[in-house]
Amino acid sequence: MEKPTCDEQAAMNQAGMTIDGYFATALDLIEESFGPDFASRHPELIGQIVSTQAADFHTTAISAAIYTAAQAVDRLARAVCPFEIMTGTDAAGGTVGCLTEATMGQTAGLVHIADSLANIHAAMVQIHLEK
Repeated sequence: MEKPTCDEQAAMNQAGMTIDGYFATALDLIEESFGPDFASRHPELIGQIVSTQAADFHTTAISAAIYTAAQAVDRLARAVCPFEIMTGTDAAGGTVGCLTEATMGQTAGLVHIADSLANIHAAMVQIHLEK
């Protein structure tokens, strides 16, 4: 896993540039859609577009992080014991067949975590597409 290239302080320092970009995009969108000077007569529209852009970026970034976490947990679970070779079941109905039951329980837990993260990611993508 790679460490993020931007720490909290750098992100705060870049926030102004990010808002400037959102602001310029909002003005361009309003001008293209409603003509010149419309934005100056309706500044609330600028704020709403900037907020939407920021929320869209936030949703995309969180969704990507969740998806990456789900993939990592799934790879970890499969590295412990490939599902294809599991043959038996334990008293709780869990699959057993390699390593130890304890490891199998951990693997099953990791798979559930990966599935949950993947479901959160899918829901966030769906919400994003419905906007």
